[in-house]
Amino acid sequence: MGSLLKCDAALIAGGRSTRYGEDKAFVDWQGRPLWEKQLETLRNFGPGWTYSSANADQEFPEMPMTRVVKDVHPDLGPIGGLLTVLLNSEANSVLVLGVDLPLMSSGFLETLFGGAKGRVPKTDNYWEQLVGLSPREPM
Repeated sequence: MGSLLKCDAALIAGGRSTRYGEDKAFVDWQGRPLWEKQLETLRNFGPGWTYSSANADQEFPEMPMTRVVKDVHPDLGPIGGLLTVLLNSEANSVLVLGVDLPLMSSGFLETLFGGAKGRVPKTDNYWEQLVGLSPREPM
């Protein structure tokens, strides 16, 4: 697939998982933790860097070309994780994927690159904040 833009990628893996009851990032998905599966999906796009936003209690192993960044505003939910990544990235855009969306296809993510500087999908009446292509600079 290769890099479609000069972009970085962001795995939004922080959060409290209060409704789920345990840290979703480390839940087993087909024999491996969700975070690992989602990072693989993001890496298929050949980003410059992959960032994993994390809360203060999460510990991820060191990984090549991946930076774990602790949420600068831990009580903002996913948008706080995205903000943290955008503050750390130097790429034009950041491809965003939530840790708890393991069925998200690479094909769908590729549609986000359709010539726009930034894109966030909308389902019914809701914007999907855990999937998107976010510009670092205002549009």
